[in-house]
Amino acid sequence: MGLDYNSTRIFAMTLGRRAIDDVRRDGLRQLRNYVDMCAFLAKDPLARTFFDYAQTVLEQPDPPYYIMTQRLIRTVSENTLCTLGVNFGFGCMLYGSEKLAEAARQGLPAAWLTFSTSDDPELATEIEKAESSGSYFWCLYLKGPLSTALTELITRHPQSVFHLVIEPEYLTKSGAAELGKLPNVMPSVYLKSPSLTPAAREAFTFLSEHHTLQAAFLHLDASQLEEAFQSAWLEELARYTPACIFSRKAGMPEDASEDLRRRIWNDRLKADGQLFLIDLESDLAVISSHMPMQVSTRVRPIISPDMPMYH
Repeated sequence: MGLDYNSTRIFAMTLGRRAIDDVRRDGLRQLRNYVDMCAFLAKDPLARTFFDYAQTVLEQPDPPYYIMTQRLIRTVSENTLCTLGVNFGFGCMLYGSEKLAEAARQGLPAAWLTFSTSDDPELATEIEKAESSGSYFWCLYLKGPLSTALTELITRHPQSVFHLVIEPEYLTKSGAAELGKLPNVMPSVYLKSPSLTPAAREAFTFLSEHHTLQAAFLHLDASQLEEAFQSAWLEELARYTPACIFSRKAGMPEDASEDLRRRIWNDRLKADGQLFLIDLESDLAVISSHMPMQVSTRVRPIISPDMPMYH
């Protein structure tokens, strides 16, 4: 990476920390000011779309996403918020997409996001290759407890983003403490049904104690749709995490998949700021549609249909 990239990244990190301080001190007015500034400066189509939408949302009285922003500032470490924001927004979406477009023009594989597992034997090599081509975003399913080898690997790549999907039984207090030291990591607690087991509640608590940017990862089929949108369940989940990622199990019928998309979209329109719902497949498709031609996501062969990130 050249000096221009590193200098710009340092500037973005500085601006991010300043923005958090300003919003913490002066609330909604400062948040609107920063969004307006970013919308004015945005040149990338995806960035323009995002900030235009953010401007619209923040024009509402008591906007729900301001409530969520305040929660994140209050509960997540400043270093984590800035690092993930800059790595994703600047590294993945802007700088990375330009490099990937060049790779695609040369006929090389170009994926802005890669799905794999923590025990992928080629993971270290693949991350190196991905960064050299401009790909900085990894979603990893942990098939066991967090290992020292994985935390060391993540530490060696501070400018990438790692979304780790972890089964609650495998997340220990010491493991959460290790994740809290990694500002480029977003851990998600893997839920196989719309319910919180004692292990899941404990996992969320451990992650909160170490100020991580965490989420739930709900892997569901068509039979679980009604249960997944019950208000009592969503209200309970919101007490533990600010976000829930919905993902379809392999084989979900098209009509059920579309029903899920509509439900998530409707929830966003009437959100109260307590829990943000993410539609993994649909939201990734939207982002990929704004990427340069032939730049998309990829799934490593080690991911099998029964795993949460197979799509």
